[in-house]
Amino acid sequence: DRRLRLGTLPASHFCNGHVYFVQKRPQQLGLHPYVVHPTFQLEGASGKRSRFREAGLWLADPDTYYTEGNFLVYSGAVPSEVLERHPPGIDMHMALTAHHQVALRAAFALGQILERTVVLPRLLCGCDMYWGSPTVPQCVTWGSDLTLPFECPADNVFNLPHWEWAQMKWRESSFLDNPRVPDAVRLSRARVRLTPSPLRHSCGPGCTLKYEIGSPQPAEPEGDPDPETVAPLSPLQASMMPLQMPAAVLPRFANESMVRHALRHFARVRVLEFEDSTAEAFCGFDREQDNVAFDKKMRPALNGIWCCAPEGRDPKGQAYAHLREPDQTDHDGTLRHKQPPPLSKEGRLGLQEEPRNQFCHYE
Repeated sequence: DRRLRLGTLPASHFCNGHVYFVQKRPQQLGLHPYVVHPTFQLEGASGKRSRFREAGLWLADPDTYYTEGNFLVYSGAVPSEVLERHPPGIDMHMALTAHHQVALRAAFALGQILERTVVLPRLLCGCDMYWGSPTVPQCVTWGSDLTLPFECPADNVFNLPHWEWAQMKWRESSFLDNPRVPDAVRLSRARVRLTPSPLRHSCGPGCTLKYEIGSPQPAEPEGDPDPETVAPLSPLQASMMPLQMPAAVLPRFANESMVRHALRHFARVRVLEFEDSTAEAFCGFDREQDNVAFDKKMRPALNGIWCCAPEGRDPKGQAYAHLREPDQTDHDGTLRHKQPPPLSKEGRLGLQEEPRNQFCHYE
């Protein structure tokens, strides 16, 4: 009849990327949308794949993605003082991302030593990010009802294309919840608990890492498991986790030799789960050339919007490339901006040069 009918589609069933992956409105309402469009992110195809994988909506990976290799899981918990010191906003977000960067770097180092693929934790963010829309000072994209802080997609913190260029190996935070992961992987688990380091060390940004091959090894824990007894858990054992899960002890700020020694009996376990954040788990490799090579590999992997300033350049303002407070609009429609106020000392941690061997100094 040559008539055209127009109407608006409900955002809860026809979702853009912000509604589904950031605000998570359909999930909160218990709805299953018809369409999810991976918009509102800056990482191109890498970010889109990551968000679909996190949500369990990506079906294009081969079976080997879920079955091959061993994995390392770590906690995304953040220090309580980060949340207590800062109200939701840019200072909180920079402190959170600084912690995430340090923990991630240590996790990748542990994964390299143990030949394991890192499974990302769930990440907490204090500031939203949106292409073309200033989010400072409120740190919430205009028009959304996002509550801060919030569980954010990985691409809101890390530059995933840089990870691909650096040939990093990782899995999304929901990886072990995916039904395509077989029980042979999911049920073969052991936990790692961090304990005080037996070595004297000083910590803080700017520390120079020094260590020697053959640094003091931790004492053998009582009941050290025999290699032949650390095997995949049966379904009955798995139902009783975590009580029945084998456990290992690793000193905080461990070097490569200490990591290999403490976890030597768990090579057959498919999933090694760190109960704590890895931010204080690792100190450095045994050989200086390995530290240099790892830093070179991690430099592009960690460099992104929230980190890091080039060497020799004042890092202040590095994170504000996409986060400027709107000032006013000129008569010609040009949006002018004013520089946001400087960050607190804690907030600037996320703007320093990329995390390297900054954790400890062995004496």
